[in-house]
Amino acid sequence: MMRAVPLLLMFLAAAGCNIIPNRNPTGEPFPTVTARTLDGARVELPDSFAGQVVILIVLYDKSAQFDADRWMLGLLQVKVDAPIREVLTVPSTIGFLLSPLVTDEMKKSFPTSNWGTILTLYGNDADPVATMTGMVDSRFARVFLLSPDGRVAWFADAGYEGKLVLRLMEEINHVRRGYEGAAF
Repeated sequence: MMRAVPLLLMFLAAAGCNIIPNRNPTGEPFPTVTARTLDGARVELPDSFAGQVVILIVLYDKSAQFDADRWMLGLLQVKVDAPIREVLTVPSTIGFLLSPLVTDEMKKSFPTSNWGTILTLYGNDADPVATMTGMVDSRFARVFLLSPDGRVAWFADAGYEGKLVLRLMEEINHVRRGYEGAAF
């Protein structure tokens, strides 16, 4: 069985490699999708974060994990004051069918203390996110700042850079100032 796991994961990756052109969705509403944390909790995006800013680090491919880790480290180093969620996104029917296997493999890669902050989207729930950003060059994470009303306030998809973390911090402050006093 253990030998079959890498083959299944390679098949899953190949099946999920749709050619969807990249695009910048800044200003658009984030699609309403249902994710699951690694510990099994249901999370409605973006509704679960209504009224607050949230950072989503979306990965379409295991090769993007290095980029996602750099984003996470940079955000933690600047002590970002916003929830951060890493979102594995597998937009394919095969991904949906193999989701239990992929989720189990992910659980082996992260400490249990992080399971509540790592979300998974498979199949039909993953498709709108992939369509929104595109999947060309999926070795890079897609980083979203969602505003309190669930719109994409800031977006990056070309790899981690320290100056982008600083720009993201500025944008968080700008977005919060724009929503002060708003009721959600």
